[in-house]
Amino acid sequence: MKKLLNGVVMILIVLRALFVLLMAAVGWFYVQSADKPFGESSWLGVAIAVIIGTFLICIDILAPRKKLIIFSGTFLGLLIGVSTAYALSFVVQLFADQYLSQLVMQTAASRATSPRTSTSPTRPPRATPTGSSTSATR
Repeated sequence: MKKLLNGVVMILIVLRALFVLLMAAVGWFYVQSADKPFGESSWLGVAIAVIIGTFLICIDILAPRKKLIIFSGTFLGLLIGVSTAYALSFVVQLFADQYLSQLVMQTAASRATSPRTSTSPTRPPRATPTGSSTSATR
């Protein structure tokens, strides 16, 4: 039993180390990106990613025993929520395009059928008195 427990602990340590390496790779991606999100402080991307990874591992170590169920349930809920929102974005875009195209067509049709009558008379351009300066002092 004790040997089996040591094997599980070793697997957890390896997984945690791989997670920190993965976070460092994410930081390295930001260092290598063309738009340089951190400007001249390119090392900042790697440092922030490693700090976040280490912080998450500390939470994992210090959390109570049912931590895996809580984290996996939270992750699954987030994954399903983000996927649903992404899928619904296409539906919303489809409805918005359909509604806006109908609205534009109705507006164009109503403008084409209604006569153009102006309710306010047009004013002639304002005349400037001769001999006065353009900048008035008050």
